[in-house]
Amino acid sequence: MNRTLAVVVGTCLSAILCACSSEPSSDAQPEERHVWSEQTDTLDRARQAEQTVLKAAEEQRRALEAMED
Repeated sequence: MNRTLAVVVGTCLSAILCACSSEPSSDAQPEERHVWSEQTDTLDRARQAEQTVLKAAEEQRRALEAMED
C-alpha cells in the first residue's frame, strides 16, 4: 500500500511540475489572440484609415491653397 501511494504521489508531483514549467508548449500560437481580438483589429484598421483620410485632406488643402496663389 505504501509503495502504491508513493507511486501515485510521485506521478502527481511530476504532472504538476510539468504543467508549471516555464517552457512554451509546442502547440502555443506565436501571437496570442483574445476575446476582443477582432474588435481591436478593427479599431487598428480604422485608425490607419483615419490617418490616410487626414493625409489626403491635408494634401487637398495644400493643392487648393496653391491654386489660390
